[in-house]
Amino acid sequence: MARLQMFLSHVHVESRFADFIQECVERDFIGLVKVYVASDGGMLAGKKWLDDLTEALKVSHLYAVLCSPESLTRHWVSFETGAAHLRSIPLIPLCHSGLETNQLPVPLSAFQAIRLCDPDTITPGAETGLKALYRVIANALGSTVPQADFQAYAGKLLTLEQIYENEHGRLREGSVDQSDVEVVRNPRAVCVSSQQFMREGFKNQLDIVLSAFPPSLRHDTVFSSESLKETLMADKAHVVHIAAYVCPRSGDVYFSDVNLGTGAPASRSIDRISADALEQLVRMAETRLVVITGADSMALTATLLGASHVIAARDMVSPQMLAAWVAEFYRVLPNRTLSTALEFAMRASRAPMRLYAKRRESVDLVLEMAADGAAG
Repeated sequence: MARLQMFLSHVHVESRFADFIQECVERDFIGLVKVYVASDGGMLAGKKWLDDLTEALKVSHLYAVLCSPESLTRHWVSFETGAAHLRSIPLIPLCHSGLETNQLPVPLSAFQAIRLCDPDTITPGAETGLKALYRVIANALGSTVPQADFQAYAGKLLTLEQIYENEHGRLREGSVDQSDVEVVRNPRAVCVSSQQFMREGFKNQLDIVLSAFPPSLRHDTVFSSESLKETLMADKAHVVHIAAYVCPRSGDVYFSDVNLGTGAPASRSIDRISADALEQLVRMAETRLVVITGADSMALTATLLGASHVIAARDMVSPQMLAAWVAEFYRVLPNRTLSTALEFAMRASRAPMRLYAKRRESVDLVLEMAADGAAG
């Protein structure tokens, strides 16, 4: 029996769903199906990444796309779906997290969609959404549907939806009270990056961040988890700028290289820091603002909100657009409010950056920097 190739498209922040489907399908169909898990690549969507996806589409027999109220706002879903349709590959929308099949927009509404999970279907013997996907795959293979615990699968998908919804709930776009402004005098900045991101063109971004602060004020760049721990434990860090790969599943920040298409570590030597550990470091350093430009990660942003304001993207952003946003944001930030700098940079660059206000503390910020860096 020939091996069937299934292309599973999703946005970066929904990687947990894609991982689970890939694991189940490849195991239950005993290797007869290869699932290519394709995300929007975080924020490093380079030519090689696009070429790899193009090649995967060329050899695919089925195309499935994870659809949610969030993913339907992203350009990437439309791009890949259009490419699959032009190749006449059978297309299967997989709806989840509150999106019903009858809510799909044109042209996705023209295809037979599957609701991945519905609490009402978790009954013995019921044909759940994942079982319906298995039936499509089995028909393409010319085989029967394999035996699997679809009730347990439905329960797992419900759990993933709840985690996803909880993260969304913590990320309701924040606002700051411009009538209540905290002034941070002579702020210290710390840039967090990796050698991989420096090679991918982020060095200029970090130079822009650091040049916004007078040379007499302390500002550091760290490239390892140990350096990060030492730096944030040693002194206050009012602004932490993260330009490194962030795992969409766990929120971990990677300093060692990863495969930018899948997020898998590129070597056995892994250097990373968990989202929870970083939140504790940010809290100890009395950080007022974390800026994330390394990847689109709800998990990390939601975790850090307990300790600091966070600015992060809510869509795939090119390195060029990010550089433009960084330049404008840090140009305006000194001695202007955070909200003013963010609004100007968004309008000037059109980058979809968003402010998420620290929970229980939504005051606006001003970073007041003396020319000589003298203590205030």
